[in-house]
Amino acid sequence: AESYQTVIETVGQKNSNFTQAAEEFIATNGSSSYASLTALALAKEAASHKDWAEAEKHLLVASEKTTSEGVNAIAITRLARVQIQLDKIEAALTTLTTSLPASFTSTVEEIKGDAYLKQGKIELARNAYQVALASASENSNPVLQIKIDDLAEIVAVTQ
Repeated sequence: AESYQTVIETVGQKNSNFTQAAEEFIATNGSSSYASLTALALAKEAASHKDWAEAEKHLLVASEKTTSEGVNAIAITRLARVQIQLDKIEAALTTLTTSLPASFTSTVEEIKGDAYLKQGKIELARNAYQVALASASENSNPVLQIKIDDLAEIVAVTQ
């Protein structure tokens, strides 16, 4: 825990060698629950620089290293979003077939909707967004309704 804390404290520090320290930590502590958390931090750092391939690599490690259902669900949903950024739409949809806790249904369906929209599959996107909206807790994601409304405008313009 102390080693993990030391590594994480270097994120964002000037002249920090966070990436190298974090990768060394994972290599040394691969069986520790902290390895997956460190991989998530590496993925976040890579995503902040729009290095989607590196983020994908770290999210795969996070998912592989964790024994926590919740951490795995976070890694999987983030991985699917990153795969969409990389235009790996089918890979993202496959990633989302992983069994995740029911509390992630809304997130999974929203990501599926984003993937379908990127493929131009408007009806599938709308259905996924509607499932996401229906399974979301009240006022948890107002963007979903905007996405559904935007789809209606896209359909109206193309007709």
